[in-house]
Amino acid sequence: FPWVEPRYVGPPLEDAATGRRRSIWGVEYRYLEAGHGGYWETVASPLAGVQEVTVLDDYPWPRLDWFDFSVVAEQVRRYDDFAIMTAPGVASPDVIATIQDLLGMEQTFLAMKLCPEFFSALVERILQFDLALVEQIHQAAVGRIDFFRTGSDFGTQRGLLLGIDEWKRFFRPALAAMGSVARCFGAHHYHHTCGGVRPLIPHLIDCGIEVLDPLQVTAAGMAPAGLKADFGDQVCFSGGVDEQQL
Repeated sequence: FPWVEPRYVGPPLEDAATGRRRSIWGVEYRYLEAGHGGYWETVASPLAGVQEVTVLDDYPWPRLDWFDFSVVAEQVRRYDDFAIMTAPGVASPDVIATIQDLLGMEQTFLAMKLCPEFFSALVERILQFDLALVEQIHQAAVGRIDFFRTGSDFGTQRGLLLGIDEWKRFFRPALAAMGSVARCFGAHHYHHTCGGVRPLIPHLIDCGIEVLDPLQVTAAGMAPAGLKADFGDQVCFSGGVDEQQL
């Protein structure tokens, strides 16, 4: 699947002096070496400790004019003979990861239980931008995108990362809304989630997801044969090669 995405043309996100970078959401990262590779670690969560909805009014949210969507049309022309998918990153919205970066991992899960009104408002702020971005990408592609990709890890090795009730309240509406926009332009909804998400699969299907990736086969409940038997006529499974042990 060739990936397509708009080009970022907004304020600089990398600091040459420190080697750090920021996301469009204002989260700062530093690169850490780890054995045979490395990863970008969050330095500080800019909304850590915040619980008041009014604070969100003054936060510097990303803007659509930070992106050049005209390049998407050229990308889809270049890949005319292929099945085209929105690229991982900003073109594949990930609401829960964005919140985890903004609040910090621990506060993300505490806020769902202790500050649900604030958490809902935060989801809505992120979704407002994501919906507008998704629509602009698909408009620029003139219906040529085959798969609209969202990416949110809802599972751990042993099971779900959050309760199904919380998922339904905070994340199902966002996924359904973004998928609905993409379907208006003829795209199929392709969702990435790692982990043992078997209990969530019927709900993912119900909210319009048509392809599930990557099938983490060593996670709890994710044996391919059982998933195929139970859900194979309702959703397409993409992937399934063990990357952890095989």
